[in-house]
Amino acid sequence: MVSVLEGLKQAGATLRAADKIDEFNMILEAQQKIFDLQLENKKLKDEIDKITSKGKLQVDSSGRAWLVATGNLNFGNLRFCIACYDKDQVRSPLIKYGSLKSYCQLCKADFDKG
Repeated sequence: MVSVLEGLKQAGATLRAADKIDEFNMILEAQQKIFDLQLENKKLKDEIDKITSKGKLQVDSSGRAWLVATGNLNFGNLRFCIACYDKDQVRSPLIKYGSLKSYCQLCKADFDKG
């Protein structure tokens, strides 16, 4: 099976040989966009790995995420606001209120348990 980039490369060579410069330029732009998206994807995967290496990432029903620092003697199983951690590398403990709710004391975000 031919990869997308390989297919674009072949199409580009054909268009260039046929003197279809505008179409060839469109192929080059598509190749660049794919390359940029691959780089962005790699950066995001690296960021996810970095975050999850600090603990277990959990997401509530509204899409807000927090970090549970499991197995860390300094923090126990405390939950931390991932937004504050991403912004300033600050582990802001989530304060529990009610049976399924908690909030971040720094950014004031509310979190559901599940």
